[in-house]
Amino acid sequence: MPRARDVLAVGRPAFWVVSVVPYYVGVLLATHRLVPVVADWPRLLVGAVVMGPLLWLSVLAINDAYDLPGDLINPRKSKSPLLDGRVSLAEAKWLAVAAGVASVGVAFFVGTTFALGVVLAVALGFAYSVPPVRLKTRAGFDVAANSLALGTFGPLAGWAAVNPT
Repeated sequence: MPRARDVLAVGRPAFWVVSVVPYYVGVLLATHRLVPVVADWPRLLVGAVVMGPLLWLSVLAINDAYDLPGDLINPRKSKSPLLDGRVSLAEAKWLAVAAGVASVGVAFFVGTTFALGVVLAVALGFAYSVPPVRLKTRAGFDVAANSLALGTFGPLAGWAAVNPT
């Protein structure tokens, strides 16, 4: 079983803001407030944890697992936990599934609509990396998948977190 710091490395915390910012834009559009009312903070923070660490761990772990052959020859990936053996291929796939399931499970604490969106985001993340679909290798679909995930799902998730029904 990988250590916590290796799991964190797979989840790449620097990426979390990439989806938390569009999520916050959705919150901003739904509330018309720079700072949401305090009563909404717990639900919105849970949503941010789903949109940041949990979803990214799922999506990046499955991506790393299926990109391993190419990453082995990519010098930029030399510190990857999968390349140096700190996380095995099987562990990366297990992390991806476990984080995806956790994302959906925790998302229900935010709301059913939010959770449905998270199911779609996890499915898109797997479709992006896993054959035979592997959208990242299909011209145009790679950009469309990322645009949909970040440009559409992110703000809609923020909106759904404010309006859970």
